[in-house]
Amino acid sequence: MLSINIFNLPLIIAGLIFYFRSSAGKAYRALGWAFIVLYLLFTITNAKPYFLAPAYPFLLSGGAVICEQAWRKWLKRTYVIALSLSGLLFAPMALPMLPPATFEHTYSVLTAAGNGGAGQHSGGIFPQYLGDRFGWEEMAQTLARATQQLPAGQRAQACIYASNYGEASALTFYRATYHLPPVISGHNNYYLWGPGQCSGTVLITIGEAPSFLQQEWSSVKTVDTYRCHYCIAAEDQLPVTICTQPKFSGSLSHIWSRLKFFG
Repeated sequence: MLSINIFNLPLIIAGLIFYFRSSAGKAYRALGWAFIVLYLLFTITNAKPYFLAPAYPFLLSGGAVICEQAWRKWLKRTYVIALSLSGLLFAPMALPMLPPATFEHTYSVLTAAGNGGAGQHSGGIFPQYLGDRFGWEEMAQTLARATQQLPAGQRAQACIYASNYGEASALTFYRATYHLPPVISGHNNYYLWGPGQCSGTVLITIGEAPSFLQQEWSSVKTVDTYRCHYCIAAEDQLPVTICTQPKFSGSLSHIWSRLKFFG
């Protein structure tokens, strides 16, 4: 809320005053405590910033009551005008309103230092919640080209290992369109779903460092690099590798626990 529009701050502070200092807010004080508890919990656990977003209406509504009852008429009008104009100014930071090139030219300065705190730090042109709208089909096309490089025998044994759930879900979505092998990942719920029928004999990976893969496979060849100009930095310049000759015995399930990544 604050990172997208700093003019929300007076209303948020007023909301805390409403719940903890005003008689009118006493009956609803549990909402104020709910916000504080959630804020502390998410801060301590290093949760994603947007987890707290549904709790902000508690403060905005309480702050609006204070604004209506206690602020002078001229201050209320001035604040509403400032909030409205700044909302229009910062709306493209929250919604896909502009062509990508226009956004890059006019707003990328606000995202260059990790999107100014608006959502997760992206280090790219767009905040993550906008940057993650780009490049998924192109990623699937890149993996399809890598798959086609394999001999037919290896192609039949191949699986794709994605470095995170976003990549894995996107590649699964486009799997039928581009005739991709099964897609797996060690990230979050994908880890719980396991490697399925993937033996690990032939593994195509995206976004994994070759030095890490060389710990488990004797042959690790980088065959392509996925590029996405408008994606967040973590989804640009990703190595695409083909791993063969596994060092582990048995199937991929034997090393699955070492591929776990929750976050």
